[in-house]
Amino acid sequence: MLLSLSIVLSVVHCVLTIDLTYHVEEERSPGTYVADIAADSKLLDNVKPSDQHLITFSQFKRKVAQLFNITKTGKLYTAQTLDAEDLCTFNKECSRTMKVVVNKGTSVSKILKIKIVIEDINDHEPNFPMKNINIEFYEDIGKGAKRSIPNAIDKDVGFQNSLMQYKLKSKNGEPFSLSVSKRADGISSLKIVLKESLDREIKDTYLLQVIAKDGGSPAKQGVLNINISVIDVNDNPPEFSKPLYNVSIQSTHHKSKPIIVLSVSDADSDENGKITFHFSPKTSDLAKSYFQLNKTSGEIFVSKYSNLGKKKTYELFIEARDGGNPPLSSIATVL
Repeated sequence: MLLSLSIVLSVVHCVLTIDLTYHVEEERSPGTYVADIAADSKLLDNVKPSDQHLITFSQFKRKVAQLFNITKTGKLYTAQTLDAEDLCTFNKECSRTMKVVVNKGTSVSKILKIKIVIEDINDHEPNFPMKNINIEFYEDIGKGAKRSIPNAIDKDVGFQNSLMQYKLKSKNGEPFSLSVSKRADGISSLKIVLKESLDREIKDTYLLQVIAKDGGSPAKQGVLNINISVIDVNDNPPEFSKPLYNVSIQSTHHKSKPIIVLSVSDADSDENGKITFHFSPKTSDLAKSYFQLNKTSGEIFVSKYSNLGKKKTYELFIEARDGGNPPLSSIATVL
Protein backbone atom coordinates (compact mmCIF):
# COMPACT_ATOMS: atom_id res chain seq x y z
CA MET A 1 0.00 0.00 0.00
CA LEU A 2 2.79 2.44 0.90
CA LEU A 3 4.61 1.53 -2.30
CA SER A 4 1.49 2.29 -4.38
CA LEU A 5 1.02 5.65 -2.66
CA SER A 6 4.65 6.52 -3.33
CA ILE A 7 4.22 5.75 -7.03
CA VAL A 8 1.08 7.93 -7.27
CA LEU A 9 2.80 10.87 -5.55
CA SER A 10 5.76 10.50 -7.89
CA VAL A 11 3.47 10.66 -10.94
CA VAL A 12 1.67 13.74 -9.58
CA HIS A 13 5.02 15.42 -8.95
CA CYS A 14 6.06 14.67 -12.53
CA VAL A 15 2.85 16.14 -13.94
CA LEU A 16 2.74 19.30 -11.85
CA THR A 17 6.39 20.22 -11.31
CA ILE A 18 8.29 22.40 -13.75
CA ASP A 19 12.00 21.85 -13.37
CA LEU A 20 13.20 24.79 -15.47
CA THR A 21 11.48 27.82 -16.99
CA TYR A 22 12.90 29.87 -19.84
CA HIS A 23 11.79 32.95 -21.75
CA VAL A 24 12.26 33.77 -25.40
CA GLU A 25 10.84 36.69 -27.38
CA GLU A 26 8.67 35.97 -30.38
CA GLU A 27 9.83 36.79 -33.93
CA ARG A 28 13.44 35.77 -33.21
CA SER A 29 15.05 33.96 -36.15
CA PRO A 30 15.33 30.15 -36.22
CA GLY A 31 18.36 28.89 -34.36
CA THR A 32 18.15 31.52 -31.63
CA TYR A 33 19.85 30.33 -28.44
CA VAL A 34 17.43 29.94 -25.53
CA ALA A 35 19.27 28.19 -22.69
CA ASP A 36 21.82 25.65 -21.51
CA ILE A 37 19.75 22.96 -19.83
CA ALA A 38 22.81 20.95 -18.84
CA ALA A 39 24.28 23.87 -16.90
CA ASP A 40 21.00 25.03 -15.37
CA SER A 41 19.94 21.57 -14.21
CA LYS A 42 23.37 21.06 -12.53
CA LEU A 43 23.23 17.42 -13.57
CA LEU A 44 26.89 17.47 -14.53
CA ASP A 45 28.08 18.91 -11.22
CA ASN A 46 28.66 15.53 -9.61
CA VAL A 47 29.85 13.73 -12.74
CA LYS A 48 33.55 13.20 -13.35
CA PRO A 49 34.86 15.20 -16.29
CA SER A 50 35.91 11.96 -17.95
CA ASP A 51 32.31 10.67 -17.76
CA GLN A 52 30.46 13.86 -18.74
CA HIS A 53 30.39 12.82 -22.39
CA LEU A 54 28.11 9.94 -21.33
CA ILE A 55 25.38 12.43 -20.29
CA THR A 56 23.21 13.30 -23.30
CA PHE A 57 19.96 15.19 -23.73
CA SER A 58 17.02 14.61 -26.07
CA GLN A 59 13.35 15.47 -26.37
CA PHE A 60 10.76 13.03 -25.08
CA LYS A 61 8.10 12.21 -27.71
CA ARG A 62 9.18 15.40 -29.54
CA LYS A 63 5.73 17.05 -29.36
CA VAL A 64 7.20 20.52 -29.84
CA ALA A 65 10.08 19.53 -32.07
CA GLN A 66 8.77 21.90 -34.73
CA LEU A 67 9.26 24.85 -32.34
CA PHE A 68 12.47 23.97 -30.44
CA ASN A 69 15.57 21.85 -30.87
CA ILE A 70 17.84 20.50 -28.17
CA THR A 71 21.38 19.32 -28.76
CA LYS A 72 22.92 16.25 -27.16
CA THR A 73 24.93 18.55 -24.90
CA GLY A 74 21.75 20.19 -23.56
CA LYS A 75 21.68 23.47 -25.52
CA LEU A 76 18.15 24.68 -26.34
CA TYR A 77 17.46 26.61 -29.58
CA THR A 78 14.43 27.80 -31.51
CA ALA A 79 13.65 25.66 -34.54
CA GLN A 80 11.58 28.31 -36.34
CA THR A 81 10.40 31.89 -36.06
CA LEU A 82 7.88 31.95 -33.21
CA ASP A 83 4.71 33.99 -33.55
CA ALA A 84 2.81 34.44 -30.27
CA GLU A 85 -0.34 35.55 -32.13
CA ASP A 86 -0.47 32.24 -34.04
CA LEU A 87 0.55 30.02 -31.14
CA CYS A 88 -1.45 31.42 -28.25
CA THR A 89 -4.76 32.81 -27.07
CA PHE A 90 -5.34 36.50 -26.51
CA ASN A 91 -4.48 37.78 -23.03
CA LYS A 92 -3.12 34.42 -21.82
CA GLU A 93 0.44 33.46 -20.97
CA CYS A 94 1.98 32.09 -24.13
CA SER A 95 4.08 29.05 -23.27
CA ARG A 96 4.97 25.53 -24.30
CA THR A 97 6.22 22.64 -22.17
CA MET A 98 8.57 19.90 -23.23
CA LYS A 99 10.10 16.86 -21.57
CA VAL A 100 13.82 16.42 -21.83
CA VAL A 101 15.26 12.95 -21.39
CA VAL A 102 18.64 12.85 -19.71
CA ASN A 103 20.53 9.71 -20.66
CA LYS A 104 23.62 8.29 -19.00
CA GLY A 105 25.07 6.00 -21.56
CA THR A 106 22.24 3.81 -22.81
CA SER A 107 19.99 4.21 -19.75
CA VAL A 108 17.60 7.01 -18.78
CA SER A 109 18.96 8.97 -15.83
CA LYS A 110 16.25 11.61 -15.44
CA ILE A 111 13.32 13.32 -17.21
CA LEU A 112 13.15 17.11 -16.89
CA LYS A 113 10.01 19.12 -17.52
CA ILE A 114 10.88 22.41 -19.23
CA LYS A 115 8.55 25.37 -19.62
CA ILE A 116 9.31 27.91 -22.34
CA VAL A 117 7.44 31.22 -22.18
CA ILE A 118 7.11 32.90 -25.58
CA GLU A 119 7.09 36.60 -24.80
CA ASP A 120 4.87 38.80 -26.90
CA ILE A 121 6.50 41.84 -28.46
CA ASN A 122 4.58 44.89 -29.62
CA ASP A 123 4.66 44.03 -33.30
CA HIS A 124 1.06 44.96 -34.10
CA GLU A 125 -0.60 48.33 -33.92
CA PRO A 126 -4.29 48.84 -33.10
CA ASN A 127 -6.34 48.61 -36.28
CA PHE A 128 -9.85 49.86 -36.95
CA PRO A 129 -11.89 47.81 -39.47
CA MET A 130 -11.92 50.85 -41.78
CA LYS A 131 -9.98 54.10 -42.03
CA ASN A 132 -13.00 56.40 -42.49
CA ILE A 133 -16.64 56.27 -41.44
CA ASN A 134 -19.60 58.58 -41.94
CA ILE A 135 -22.23 59.20 -39.27
CA GLU A 136 -25.21 61.54 -39.12
CA PHE A 137 -26.96 63.64 -36.52
CA TYR A 138 -30.23 65.47 -37.19
CA GLU A 139 -29.89 69.10 -36.24
CA ASP A 140 -32.93 68.98 -33.94
CA ILE A 141 -31.72 65.92 -32.00
CA GLY A 142 -31.27 66.41 -28.26
CA LYS A 143 -28.12 66.69 -26.19
CA GLY A 144 -26.76 63.28 -25.18
CA ALA A 145 -27.61 61.54 -28.46
CA LYS A 146 -25.12 58.77 -29.31
CA ARG A 147 -23.83 57.08 -32.44
CA SER A 148 -21.85 53.82 -32.24
CA ILE A 149 -18.48 53.57 -33.97
CA PRO A 150 -16.26 50.49 -34.46
CA ASN A 151 -13.53 49.59 -31.97
CA ALA A 152 -9.93 48.84 -32.82
CA ILE A 153 -8.34 45.38 -32.66
CA ASP A 154 -4.73 44.71 -31.67
CA LYS A 155 -3.47 41.27 -32.64
CA ASP A 156 -0.81 41.20 -29.93
CA VAL A 157 -1.62 38.59 -27.27
CA GLY A 158 0.31 40.13 -24.38
CA PHE A 159 -1.83 42.03 -21.89
CA GLN A 160 0.14 45.27 -21.98
CA ASN A 161 0.76 45.24 -25.73
CA SER A 162 -2.94 44.75 -26.45
CA LEU A 163 -4.21 47.13 -23.77
CA MET A 164 -5.80 50.05 -25.58
CA GLN A 165 -6.71 53.58 -24.64
CA TYR A 166 -8.95 55.73 -26.83
CA LYS A 167 -8.81 59.48 -27.31
CA LEU A 168 -11.00 61.83 -29.32
CA LYS A 169 -9.15 64.42 -31.34
CA SER A 170 -11.23 67.41 -32.40
CA LYS A 171 -11.06 71.16 -32.66
CA ASN A 172 -11.76 73.24 -29.57
CA GLY A 173 -15.42 73.92 -28.98
CA GLU A 174 -16.81 71.15 -31.15
CA PRO A 175 -19.94 69.64 -29.59
CA PHE A 176 -18.88 65.98 -29.38
CA SER A 177 -17.27 63.66 -26.85
CA LEU A 178 -16.21 60.01 -26.83
CA SER A 179 -17.82 57.38 -24.61
CA VAL A 180 -15.79 54.21 -23.91
CA SER A 181 -17.25 51.25 -22.02
CA LYS A 182 -16.19 47.63 -21.63
CA ARG A 183 -18.30 44.76 -22.90
CA ALA A 184 -18.53 41.41 -21.11
CA ASP A 185 -15.82 40.00 -23.39
CA GLY A 186 -13.43 42.81 -22.46
CA ILE A 187 -13.65 44.59 -25.81
CA SER A 188 -14.36 48.32 -25.74
CA SER A 189 -17.67 49.73 -26.95
CA LEU A 190 -17.25 53.21 -28.47
CA LYS A 191 -19.85 55.92 -29.03
CA ILE A 192 -19.74 59.52 -30.23
CA VAL A 193 -21.88 61.60 -27.87
CA LEU A 194 -23.52 64.94 -28.70
CA LYS A 195 -22.69 67.47 -25.97
CA GLU A 196 -24.88 70.35 -27.17
CA SER A 197 -27.47 71.19 -29.79
CA LEU A 198 -26.60 71.47 -33.48
CA ASP A 199 -27.53 74.04 -36.09
CA ARG A 200 -26.93 72.95 -39.67
CA GLU A 201 -27.33 76.51 -40.91
CA ILE A 202 -24.24 77.45 -38.84
CA LYS A 203 -22.14 74.32 -39.47
CA ASP A 204 -23.16 71.23 -41.38
CA THR A 205 -20.06 68.99 -41.23
CA TYR A 206 -17.45 68.02 -38.65
CA LEU A 207 -14.27 65.97 -38.94
CA LEU A 208 -13.15 64.05 -35.85
CA GLN A 209 -10.45 61.48 -35.20
CA VAL A 210 -10.47 58.66 -32.68
CA ILE A 211 -6.97 57.50 -31.77
CA ALA A 212 -6.41 54.02 -30.31
CA LYS A 213 -3.05 53.62 -28.55
CA ASP A 214 -1.74 50.35 -27.13
CA GLY A 215 0.29 49.88 -23.95
CA GLY A 216 3.49 48.68 -25.58
CA SER A 217 6.88 50.32 -25.24
CA PRO A 218 7.14 52.13 -27.51
CA ALA A 219 3.38 52.43 -27.96
CA LYS A 220 1.72 52.03 -31.35
CA GLN A 221 -1.53 53.61 -32.48
CA GLY A 222 -4.29 53.47 -35.07
CA VAL A 223 -6.57 56.27 -36.26
CA LEU A 224 -10.23 56.31 -37.28
CA ASN A 225 -11.43 59.36 -39.26
CA ILE A 226 -15.06 60.26 -38.56
CA ASN A 227 -17.03 62.48 -40.92
CA ILE A 228 -20.14 63.81 -39.20
CA SER A 229 -22.95 65.24 -41.30
CA VAL A 230 -25.63 67.40 -39.71
CA ILE A 231 -28.91 66.51 -41.38
CA ASP A 232 -31.25 69.37 -42.09
CA VAL A 233 -34.69 69.59 -40.54
CA ASN A 234 -37.29 72.04 -41.76
CA ASP A 235 -36.77 74.67 -39.07
CA ASN A 236 -36.59 77.78 -41.29
CA PRO A 237 -39.56 79.24 -43.18
CA PRO A 238 -39.11 80.93 -46.56
CA GLU A 239 -38.39 84.65 -46.22
CA PHE A 240 -39.39 87.27 -48.80
CA SER A 241 -36.91 90.08 -49.35
CA LYS A 242 -39.68 92.41 -48.10
CA PRO A 243 -43.27 91.98 -46.95
CA LEU A 244 -44.86 94.42 -49.42
CA TYR A 245 -44.13 95.02 -53.13
CA ASN A 246 -45.56 97.98 -55.03
CA VAL A 247 -45.75 97.53 -58.80
CA SER A 248 -46.89 100.00 -61.46
CA ILE A 249 -47.97 98.64 -64.84
CA GLN A 250 -47.95 100.68 -68.04
CA SER A 251 -50.58 99.97 -70.64
CA THR A 252 -47.75 99.24 -73.08
CA HIS A 253 -46.27 96.49 -70.91
CA HIS A 254 -45.72 93.30 -72.91
CA LYS A 255 -47.41 90.18 -71.56
CA SER A 256 -44.32 87.99 -72.00
CA LYS A 257 -42.32 90.12 -69.58
CA PRO A 258 -42.93 89.62 -65.84
CA ILE A 259 -44.10 92.65 -63.92
CA ILE A 260 -42.05 91.45 -60.93
CA VAL A 261 -39.87 88.54 -59.83
CA LEU A 262 -40.33 87.79 -56.15
CA SER A 263 -37.14 87.19 -54.15
CA VAL A 264 -37.29 84.52 -51.44
CA SER A 265 -34.61 82.76 -49.42
CA ASP A 266 -34.72 79.68 -47.18
CA ALA A 267 -31.78 78.65 -44.97
CA ASP A 268 -32.78 74.97 -45.10
CA SER A 269 -31.34 72.57 -47.66
CA ASP A 270 -32.65 70.17 -50.31
CA GLU A 271 -36.44 69.74 -50.27
CA ASN A 272 -36.70 71.77 -47.06
CA GLY A 273 -35.31 74.76 -48.94
CA LYS A 274 -37.10 74.19 -52.25
CA ILE A 275 -39.64 77.00 -52.72
CA THR A 276 -42.90 77.08 -54.66
CA PHE A 277 -45.23 80.09 -55.03
CA HIS A 278 -49.00 80.12 -54.69
CA PHE A 279 -51.85 82.58 -54.58
CA SER A 280 -53.19 82.75 -51.04
CA PRO A 281 -56.92 81.97 -50.67
CA LYS A 282 -57.24 85.62 -49.57
CA THR A 283 -56.46 86.74 -53.14
CA SER A 284 -59.70 87.58 -54.94
CA ASP A 285 -60.78 85.63 -57.98
CA LEU A 286 -60.92 88.89 -59.92
CA ALA A 287 -57.28 89.65 -59.20
CA LYS A 288 -56.26 86.11 -60.08
CA SER A 289 -58.08 86.41 -63.43
CA TYR A 290 -55.78 89.26 -64.48
CA PHE A 291 -52.47 87.93 -63.23
CA GLN A 292 -50.55 84.70 -63.67
CA LEU A 293 -48.02 83.36 -61.12
CA ASN A 294 -45.13 81.07 -62.06
CA LYS A 295 -45.02 78.54 -59.19
CA THR A 296 -41.32 77.79 -59.41
CA SER A 297 -39.72 81.10 -60.39
CA GLY A 298 -41.90 83.60 -58.49
CA GLU A 299 -42.55 85.62 -61.68
CA ILE A 300 -45.86 87.41 -61.99
CA PHE A 301 -47.27 88.18 -65.44
CA VAL A 302 -50.27 90.09 -66.72
CA SER A 303 -52.59 87.50 -68.21
CA LYS A 304 -55.09 89.92 -69.82
CA TYR A 305 -55.46 93.65 -70.28
CA SER A 306 -59.20 93.86 -70.95
CA ASN A 307 -60.94 95.99 -68.33
CA LEU A 308 -57.63 96.16 -66.39
CA GLY A 309 -57.81 99.91 -66.35
CA LYS A 310 -61.22 100.00 -64.68
CA LYS A 311 -59.57 99.16 -61.34
CA LYS A 312 -56.54 101.15 -60.32
CA THR A 313 -55.16 98.80 -57.63
CA TYR A 314 -55.06 95.02 -57.36
CA GLU A 315 -53.97 93.23 -54.20
CA LEU A 316 -52.20 89.87 -54.58
CA PHE A 317 -51.34 87.76 -51.54
CA ILE A 318 -48.47 85.45 -52.49
CA GLU A 319 -47.55 82.45 -50.37
CA ALA A 320 -44.01 81.06 -50.56
CA ARG A 321 -44.05 77.42 -49.44
CA ASP A 322 -41.06 75.12 -48.89
CA GLY A 323 -40.90 71.37 -49.58
CA GLY A 324 -40.63 70.21 -45.98
CA ASN A 325 -42.93 67.72 -44.32
CA PRO A 326 -44.88 69.49 -43.02
CA PRO A 327 -44.06 72.57 -45.15
CA LEU A 328 -43.41 76.03 -43.78
CA SER A 329 -44.59 79.15 -45.56
CA SER A 330 -44.72 82.92 -45.45
CA ILE A 331 -46.86 85.61 -47.14
CA ALA A 332 -46.03 88.77 -49.04
CA THR A 333 -48.40 91.31 -50.53
CA VAL A 334 -48.02 92.59 -54.10
CA LEU A 335 -49.94 95.82 -54.87
